[in-house]
Amino acid sequence: MDSGYYAACTALKTQSNALEVIANNVANINTTGYRAQLPSFESLLVEGENSTPSNGWSRLVNQFAVLDGARLDLTEGNLQRTGNPLDLALDGPGFFAVQTKAGELYTRDGNFRLSATGQLTTAAGDAVLGTAGLINVPGNAQIAIGPDGTISLAGAVTGKLRLVEFAPGAQLTAVGGQYYSAPATAATPALHTRIQAGMLESSNVNPVAAVVALITAQRQAEMVGRAMSAFYTDLNHIAVDELPRV
Repeated sequence: MDSGYYAACTALKTQSNALEVIANNVANINTTGYRAQLPSFESLLVEGENSTPSNGWSRLVNQFAVLDGARLDLTEGNLQRTGNPLDLALDGPGFFAVQTKAGELYTRDGNFRLSATGQLTTAAGDAVLGTAGLINVPGNAQIAIGPDGTISLAGAVTGKLRLVEFAPGAQLTAVGGQYYSAPATAATPALHTRIQAGMLESSNVNPVAAVVALITAQRQAEMVGRAMSAFYTDLNHIAVDELPRV
């Protein structure tokens, strides 16, 4: 079968995967602390058993584009004031540390609340971590959180939120919702991040750019689909016209 057909098949699968990534960004335009995912592509040159494509046309039809994955856009979103003392936004590159059933994860979503037992948790019910472990607030004590993460109850300092940062190039992986995972030794204490209490950080997805990217990916997938149809039609003609002569 013509390698161009395989190239078109690969391109369609690649565009379909890219569509999923872009559609997920669009779906999270209004998600607090969400970080956009940017599709990353690479080109693969297919070699024959005994040779490598030599001329330009041969290289073109044997060069397949594939989705290499998605990287996180770590630019900060806009801060929106809520007035709730348990709503916390991060000014800087840091993340909150959270204890989940899957282990320690990280988030920029500071929409926190107190559980029925007085534990500081995320909106999903996972425990927010302090430098000394879980954070508990006794009774109806008035809580205040300073710019460095210091936690005060009725004016007395009782703990500190655990804020972490990652070196440039660290591999952060989206694991659902607003949570991200990282290699065990990647997280370091935050040095360049401050907390803005009574505020939340919006998603960093640009709505207009995301919708344009979605439409573009859809059109590219349609074009590849038409190319596949053309290849398939040509193959059928060859089968009808040439095989009877064999």
